Amino acid sequence: MKTRNKCIDCAGKVSSSRTKRCYRCRYVWATGENAGNWKGGNRCVDCKKTISKNGERCVECSNERLKGTENNRRALGKRWKLKKPRGAWSAEALERKAKYMRRRWSDPEMKDRIGKKISVALTGRKLSKEHVAKMSGPNHYAWINDRGVARVNKRNNDDPEYHLWARAVKQRDRWTCKLKGDDCGGRLEAHHIYNWVDYPELRYRINNGITLCHAHHPKGRAKEKRLVPKFVGLVSVSKEPISLLAYQTCRSRSPSSST
Repeated sequence: MKTRNKCIDCAGKVSSSRTKRCYRCRYVWATGENAGNWKGGNRCVDCKKTISKNGERCVECSNERLKGTENNRRALGKRWKLKKPRGAWSAEALERKAKYMRRRWSDPEMKDRIGKKISVALTGRKLSKEHVAKMSGPNHYAWINDRGVARVNKRNNDDPEYHLWARAVKQRDRWTCKLKGDDCGGRLEAHHIYNWVDYPELRYRINNGITLCHAHHPKGRAKEKRLVPKFVGLVSVSKEPISLLAYQTCRSRSPSSST
């Protein structure tokens, strides 16, 4: 039976019969001339310690030197000169960034490429139980306490009553955007002046609707609230009669009204 060799320094066990030293002893021994990347025995310019690599400083002195910004390559840039502090983004830079973000989510090829890259990066990722608990149940950002109320407040775009209301609002405004301008564009949309969730009694009132193009339709709840007085003024000064005549006309033509 073959006996395994022992470390010549500490007499401990080694991994194979051809190994002279164990891992710990080899780590201590493999310095200076014994290192595999020995380059002639240079000395550190700061601590005068013998280093194996063909450099100026040892690892400890190099890390200590690069703590500040004066000698750090990443902080100074390629030319080793201190960069000026970056100011506010210029209008051209903001436009380039906005153009890239629009293309990122509108270009199918770019969107597919980014999705595959994210999928590959997350493949095989395992979440801990604590992390899953933080993302589940009431801790989830989309958690709904009362789902019954959520179903009531959720708008059903297939509801015939909603389609009749939108059609009546557009007929009252003569199928044109109330915010007329050169930047009008896109499809016409019937917008609720007072939102759907907070004012359920005004959901199907024609006075609570205004016709806007897709470009002028407000994006975000905060912008909608800011434009409420302006929309109310545009509807109140409208020359068209604000009544249920258009709504009743549309309702009489619908198939459900005859039954």
